[in-house]
Amino acid sequence: MAHTVAELEVANRHLAEGVRCVTEQRRRIAEQVRTGHDTGLSTRVLKTFEDTLQLLLEHRDIILRDQAQNNDS
Repeated sequence: MAHTVAELEVANRHLAEGVRCVTEQRRRIAEQVRTGHDTGLSTRVLKTFEDTLQLLLEHRDIILRDQAQNNDS
């Protein structure tokens, strides 16, 4: 399947948003630790964000590989 430049742009935006979510969640956890609050739920949410970020990265890489193969053809 040939992926378009627009699809790559969307994937890159999603990846950037995923990075932002992970960064913000880590900040929240640090604040919770600093103020002595339980971080159990926040840590589970972070794990979900990190897993999602990995999937977004893999998806973007698939698009990049597909585009490279199509350019070589």
